[in-house]
Amino acid sequence: MNQELHINPFHFIKALSMALELSTTGISTHHLGTAVICKAFGEALEFQPDELQLLVCSALLHDIGAASDWQEKHFIVHNDESYHIFDHAENGARILRQFSLFEPMADLVLHHHDRYLCGNPSGAVGEDIPLASRILHLADRIDVEIDPAVNIMLQKEAITYKILSCDYFDPKLIEIFELLSLKESFWLDIVSQDHDFLFRKSTDLFGRAVLDMDDLIGMASIFASVVDASSKYTYKHSFNVANVAQALALALQYNEVQAKKFYLAGLLHDIGKLAVPDAILNKRAKLTDEEFLIMKQHPYYSQLILSKVEGFEEMADWIGHHHEFDDGFGYPDRLDEDQINTGMRILQIADIFCALTEKRPYRASMSASALTDQLNLMVSQKKLEAAPIKLITSKINLFMELVDKDV
Repeated sequence: MNQELHINPFHFIKALSMALELSTTGISTHHLGTAVICKAFGEALEFQPDELQLLVCSALLHDIGAASDWQEKHFIVHNDESYHIFDHAENGARILRQFSLFEPMADLVLHHHDRYLCGNPSGAVGEDIPLASRILHLADRIDVEIDPAVNIMLQKEAITYKILSCDYFDPKLIEIFELLSLKESFWLDIVSQDHDFLFRKSTDLFGRAVLDMDDLIGMASIFASVVDASSKYTYKHSFNVANVAQALALALQYNEVQAKKFYLAGLLHDIGKLAVPDAILNKRAKLTDEEFLIMKQHPYYSQLILSKVEGFEEMADWIGHHHEFDDGFGYPDRLDEDQINTGMRILQIADIFCALTEKRPYRASMSASALTDQLNLMVSQKKLEAAPIKLITSKINLFMELVDKDV
């Protein structure tokens, strides 16, 4: 807990890529499959290691522009013929440019649906389209054609024929694809459950062997914005939770480094909400029992994704249990009072505090006195621990100033 985090950037990007795959039925593998295909093309073209890593990382995040919009996610899989297909590419490039380490990926993502011959909003044609973007476009469309319910060996010929019949792609890449498609290993790699080979020898990304805390906060801020954008009613909620969690940690005598870790955890605490449809997140009325069951999966997925990053295990545990209560009726693990540690409590209280302080379409922001009463009520109901609530209510106005209420 006292140590500064130093994280392998490739592993963190892989975890964030998993978040882009979330759905109500689990985690899919489109970004991973696309990355595997891109790696095969990059190696066939004898890319340098840094070029190959940039290509693979771009593939892992290429649909980030559609992550907060479920209709858009469906559209980009099924409607390659429409000009609307370019919208998420433009949005993705805009998102990636917000963080310097991701900026080299932005142009590649911007052009990843550009057609080789013509008809692109960018105006780029043929060789003017970045080579990595041309590879990414072809790899993306190959992976989209794969039906996960059918053995890959029984569909590879039909997919190959369909791709070779399309004139959207660079002819030179089509020639490479014809050779790759003859290899059974090419197809089996795409659908393999073991993608570790993608991440070997990946300790140096864009000249950065590891990410420090400020790097991680920069990356996490982008994903917090993506998550918060999925609901117009909770925009900036993750940033609010980060601010309050950090302040509460400091008030509980954690040092600056430790408190910064709680800020990072606050930014990422709801990343699993990408598994919850927009219709549920934006519903003004009370959720039905079925809708609430879907909502309750989000901390589980947040923990699952972040636990894949070496060094994030403790933080992932806090995040995965920020909806647990002392009475044993929280979720997803129904922990009891003795199983909820201080890290979990800090995120738990910060999340509840911000939810009550932020305005909602169905209620105004709570006043300081009403908020104090509600938090104390939850203590009396054996949901929250008394000591940290007493600390936060004793400085209620200072903590409320940390929250952007007009989310």
